[in-house]
Order: sequence, then C-alpha cells, then structure tokens
Amino acid sequence: MNIGPLKGRFGCLLLALLVVLSVACEPEEEEIKAEVLVLDQDDRVVPNALVVLFCDGPQCVVRDSTTSNSLGIASFEFDFPAVLFVDVKVTLTEDSIVGTTAIPVDRKYIGQGVVTLEEGQTAEETVVIERDL
Repeated sequence: MNIGPLKGRFGCLLLALLVVLSVACEPEEEEIKAEVLVLDQDDRVVPNALVVLFCDGPQCVVRDSTTSNSLGIASFEFDFPAVLFVDVKVTLTEDSIVGTTAIPVDRKYIGQGVVTLEEGQTAEETVVIERDL
C-alpha cells in the first residue's frame, strides 16, 4: 500500500485548514466612534455646524472635522483611544428688528466639549452653542 500521495494530500489539507483557522480566529479591531450632538440654547438641533475633534499635546496629533447632519449629529471614527477636545462653530441667520422692520443678520455661535474615546464604544457628547461675542 502506497500512502505517500495520501500523506502529501492530507498534509496540504491540514495546512490549509490551519491557515483558515488562524485567519478566522484573529481578533477583530473594535470600532472607536464619537457622536457629537449640537443644540442651541432652546434645545433645538443645529444642522450644518462645523464640529472639530482634536487633541493638544506633544504626543497626541489628532484633528478631524465634519459638519452636523439634519439631526444635529456629527459622527466620527478613530483608530485608537484618546481624550479629545470638541470645538463647534456655526453662523446662523436671525432676524434683527429695526423699528418695525425685520432685517436678516448673520450671527456666529460657538460651543466646546470633551469626548473620551474607548475601544468598542461610541462616545457621545452634547454641545450647546452660545452666541460668540
């Protein structure tokens, strides 16, 4: 009985199985997300606000920005845990009353916060904007 060819095929099959199992058993990287909800002082959502997440230090070089969506939420994804500052800026058009006439005026609003990013979690922060003086 010649088992040489069987031994070779069995060895290849065993090797292929080990490769598949080693790849399948690799731990998946857990997502690190942040969501910032932007509200005005009357608790109304603020769409189209510029939201910037960043850190400030010699060993932390992170800066990412996006705008809040129609629900007032700005979503981010990161590769590693960190503590980041949040800056929000938006210009809103409001009516200014002069005598009996309403005149549209652009006013700048700002807000700040902090998010702590952890593996496998979505950090949530609510920033209430205030008029920039």
